[in-house]
Amino acid sequence: MKMKEPYDYENLEYLESIMPKKVAVFRLKLTNPKLRLCKENKECYKAVCGCLKIMRKYAQNRWWLSSDPKDIAYYTLKERMIIHDFYQVQTAITKVVKHPVSHIFLAAYWHQLTVEVSRIFKGNPMTENELDELYSNALAKC
Repeated sequence: MKMKEPYDYENLEYLESIMPKKVAVFRLKLTNPKLRLCKENKECYKAVCGCLKIMRKYAQNRWWLSSDPKDIAYYTLKERMIIHDFYQVQTAITKVVKHPVSHIFLAAYWHQLTVEVSRIFKGNPMTENELDELYSNALAKC
């Protein structure tokens, strides 16, 4: 991956604060493109590339720097990639939906949380009946 935009370097610095080992591998590959990586390091490199790709898509809307739980919850769920400390994401989603969200709940109900948070973010929260239907339909599929 080429570092095209000036903010790519700022984004990389941010990522380094939450995933230092992965960014170290990325920087190594960036300075030596012919370097062959082991399987684990390839995964590290791909993870950073994925984050940078998402971050580049938003250009100057750097929502990952926001302290607003709605921004963190909405964009994280929308992108299906966590570009924050996991605890910060979990706390943000919990604050937004006003019910506990464990890491297991987050993994199992990502889609339902995305729908719920999206409606809250857009100013149209779901009713209790809509929430019951959303989550009970998910349980019925299990």
